[in-house]
Amino acid sequence: MLYSKLFGKTVKSVPSNFKEESHKLLYKAGFIRQVASGRYAYLPLGYRVWDKIQDVIDEEMEAVGSQRINTPIFHPIEIWKSTNRDAAFGGEMHIIDDHHGATFAIGATAEGLMVELAKEFNLSYRDLPFYIHQFIGKFRDEKRPRGGLLRVREFTMKDAYSFDESEEALNETYQKFYDSYIKIAERLDLKVHPVLADSGAIGGDYNHEFIVESPAGEGGAFLCDACDYAAGEERASATFEDYKQDKEQKNIEEYWDETVVNCEILAEKMGVPLQATTKTILFKADDIFVAAMVRGDYDINEAKLARHLGADNLELASEKDIFKLTGAKVGFMGPVNLPEEIKVVADLTCENRTNFEAGGNKTGLHLYNLNYEKDFPTPEFADIRNVDDGDGCKECGKGKLKEIKGIEWGHCFKLDQFYSTPHKATFKNKEGEDKIFWMGSYGIGLGRSVATIVETHHDENGIIWPENLAPYKVHLVGLNLDDDKVSKKASELYETLKEAGIEVLFDDRLTTRAGEKFADADLIGCPFRVVVSAKTDKSFETKRRDEEKAKDYSLEELLKELTS
Repeated sequence: MLYSKLFGKTVKSVPSNFKEESHKLLYKAGFIRQVASGRYAYLPLGYRVWDKIQDVIDEEMEAVGSQRINTPIFHPIEIWKSTNRDAAFGGEMHIIDDHHGATFAIGATAEGLMVELAKEFNLSYRDLPFYIHQFIGKFRDEKRPRGGLLRVREFTMKDAYSFDESEEALNETYQKFYDSYIKIAERLDLKVHPVLADSGAIGGDYNHEFIVESPAGEGGAFLCDACDYAAGEERASATFEDYKQDKEQKNIEEYWDETVVNCEILAEKMGVPLQATTKTILFKADDIFVAAMVRGDYDINEAKLARHLGADNLELASEKDIFKLTGAKVGFMGPVNLPEEIKVVADLTCENRTNFEAGGNKTGLHLYNLNYEKDFPTPEFADIRNVDDGDGCKECGKGKLKEIKGIEWGHCFKLDQFYSTPHKATFKNKEGEDKIFWMGSYGIGLGRSVATIVETHHDENGIIWPENLAPYKVHLVGLNLDDDKVSKKASELYETLKEAGIEVLFDDRLTTRAGEKFADADLIGCPFRVVVSAKTDKSFETKRRDEEKAKDYSLEELLKELTS
């Protein structure tokens, strides 16, 4: 490809709101352009990388026996209502009516659609297992798209779906896809940490995120330093240390101060350990209100709470709701004298406490020396807190958990019969009986893959593409091209490389300075930079993008280097 004819050129600056390196570099290097918030066009350089990533993923899907299909983006809304996922996705979902009055959801994922498709064929145990996958556009109306391709509203995903006859067979299939994700990551030159994760609106209970450690990541994960335990922040569990407390129950007492609006202030003013205080936060879970309690030195994990409650939607209660139900402003809520309609769930850190502090449900009032049963009914206990860096590992009981920040690159879900049961998706077993499918779902975002690779493969000068994913293998830089002899030599090399099957981008610009051409080559990030100039004579100055020094090669040596 001649650079002079390339659609999409490099630029020197980016908008001030670009924060992540992948966003900046892909924009500056001419790989992408934003069309609207959270929606991007892939320019020729970007699409060439995209295409190579897709090929890698497709090859590994075929290697596990998955067959590629294609389905519509618009799904009949009934498919989503059958599992209540229209509610679970909430505002992220976009619903439209066509001219005939039929209602559709723009596909955010496709589990329900795939189940309905499987039902079309009256399958038997002889047809199982079978796996299908697609590369398809999806839409999720993210509240805050960020990071360029890292979090968008419109994107293309590889999603795969497995159908098995038993839970045991599903477990084997899940491991196949899990292993294939490790292989895909290796081929994309990504170091991944598979971690237990929250399923969110997808459904099922057992799943893994494949996290790539990066400061650009939104999510966190915890890894044990003594065993192989790894879990996302929405799933991680840990041990905690009890604090010394008087086991003899005391009488409840009041403390009034309207400036005490959080546990830190309360602990300081009362001279008590932060662990003795209690955060009580009111949530609305679907159609009920839930008061969640956690020890004052921890925070509530909303995903854990939602999973415990089996809630499709969980949100903080409004100040208006808090005042209406408790009679107090925000900051003074507690578990005592709550209305009966409020369900109370307490974290495990609160289970063995005596004489602790909490809000009194009156503005300015805090209560201390609270005890279960004596002062209010014993709540329901569950693991609903955030894990902190350095907490003890529950799995081995020896190690400490280290927190990492990372990008969720891929996700595997064991769906069990979450979809197949409400959809009445069955197959005939050996006895001719109708049995429900066991399912799995497996996703990788194409655009997020592009961004993740750039986040982990760049330096201060630009992108450093893995050789198998680069838009071109060689960035041929022609200098002194106003000299006919040099121009001829460069053009001949360009044709020779193409004839040898080597992908080459030829910077054929006549008036551009050498420094600018070199800077553009570093920015774009092709694995090899080859220079032809008046100084190179019979050799070709060749430099790998990930090395400092250039080498001079004859044509024969150059072809050998590029094709080895």
